Amino acid sequence: MPERWGEYQALRRMQSSNRLSLDLPDGVHQELAWVENLPIGSHHVHVLECVETRPQSQPVAFVWTTGFRLDASNAAAVANQAGRLRWKIENQGFNEQKHGGLNLEHAYTHDWKAAKIFYLLLQIAQIIEQLILHGNLLRATAGKLLPQLMGGRRKLGFYLAESLRIWIIPHDAFDPIAAARFQIRLDSG
Repeated sequence: MPERWGEYQALRRMQSSNRLSLDLPDGVHQELAWVENLPIGSHHVHVLECVETRPQSQPVAFVWTTGFRLDASNAAAVANQAGRLRWKIENQGFNEQKHGGLNLEHAYTHDWKAAKIFYLLLQIAQIIEQLILHGNLLRATAGKLLPQLMGGRRKLGFYLAESLRIWIIPHDAFDPIAAARFQIRLDSG
C-alpha cells in the first residue's frame, strides 16, 4: 500500500519506543520497528517492519500489516514465525507451479477470464498432486509413492484424466451424509 507508506514512516518517527534490535544465532542482525493503529479504510492495523542484515550483505527490509497488537515481547515472533513463513509458503507454492511441471508462466491465452480459470484449475491440480504425493494411499502395501508406481507425474495425470473420462461416478458419491464419513489421511513423515 504505497499510499500509506509515508504515513507509516511519519508515525514510526513519533513512536520511537516501538523498536527492537536482535542478533540471531546465524549472524543475522534484525532491526524491528512497528506502528500501532494505522488507519486503512474503516480498519486500524498495526505495521511491522524488519530490516535484516546478513554478514557481507546489504540490508533487506520486510514490512507486514497485522491485526496482532505488537510490543517488544511479540514483535520478533510475529516477524519471524508468522510474516516470514507466510511469505515462504506463498513463494514456494508459486515456485512449484512455475518450475515443478505445472507450467504456470506459459501464456496459454490472451483472454483474462480464461487465464483466471486456467490458474484456478492449476491450483486444483497442485492440491490433488500434493494429496497424492504426501498421502499414504498405496505406501502401506507397495512401499512406494503413488507417482513412482504410476511412472511419474505425466503418467499420473494421464491416469487421472482417463479415470474421469471412463468411470461412471456413482450417485451415492454425491450424498452429503456419506461424504461426511470420508477421510483423507496425510503422511506426517
